[in-house]
Amino acid sequence: MALNSLSVLLFSGLCWTICSADIGNWTVGNCINVEMDVILNIFPDAKNVNNTKLVEVPSFAQNTGHCTTALNETEEIDLHWEELVPSATTPPLKRYLNITFKVNTTAPTPYYGLSRIDGYYETRYFDKNVTDEDKNTTVLKQFVEYVSFTTFDLKKLELETPLNMSYMCQDIGFISMHSELHDTSEPQGGSGNMLPNVTITANNVMLDAFRPANQPPHTFQAALDCSARPSDVVPIIVGCALAGTVLAVLVAYMVGRRKNRAAGYQSV
Repeated sequence: MALNSLSVLLFSGLCWTICSADIGNWTVGNCINVEMDVILNIFPDAKNVNNTKLVEVPSFAQNTGHCTTALNETEEIDLHWEELVPSATTPPLKRYLNITFKVNTTAPTPYYGLSRIDGYYETRYFDKNVTDEDKNTTVLKQFVEYVSFTTFDLKKLELETPLNMSYMCQDIGFISMHSELHDTSEPQGGSGNMLPNVTITANNVMLDAFRPANQPPHTFQAALDCSARPSDVVPIIVGCALAGTVLAVLVAYMVGRRKNRAAGYQSV
């Protein structure tokens, strides 16, 4: 997915200071096995795009999820964790990441892949005066501000993997997600404020979804290594060679025709 160059450079430069591998390992029933080090790049301030937060999903993040009962459905894993704030009277700030996998069984070689990512990141608690309509008074209430982000449903599955295999990759690159700033004082369905896109990357990745029931728990199926994908160089070289051969034949044919005409023979 598209990612502006400024975000890439900023993320890449800062990542050297945070991207020490905190590899988490999570499972959902026996249908999903995930092992990876996940980094989020969040822009929580709509007025200052230079204010960024690099957030590493901790290996101790708790997880829930959903296993499918049929191969035409989706499978999901939810990662959630909290961060303490300095104030002893304020609850911890919550973080959440949902990853959805989808399978394509109609392809000549059935495969599955990443179909959607959603999440939120609470940034702060704040107090605000609101009107209590029942008592016709103004009261001070506590609310929380948060960043929500999503890829929406992807038109093309990411990290495509043949069914009955796992996906292995040292670095999946960057995925960009639509991002908005909200708070819980908004009316339900409020649009919030648009933010620069959140980006996500993952290192030391092992993904295994839509696992067969007889697969031993906590073990990965045979892996498809993302670095072993076929290169485009060989087909290009072969195509150029064929084109050169055709061109040489045409040139020889035209030269032969010209010589025949010069010798007075009838052209056929």
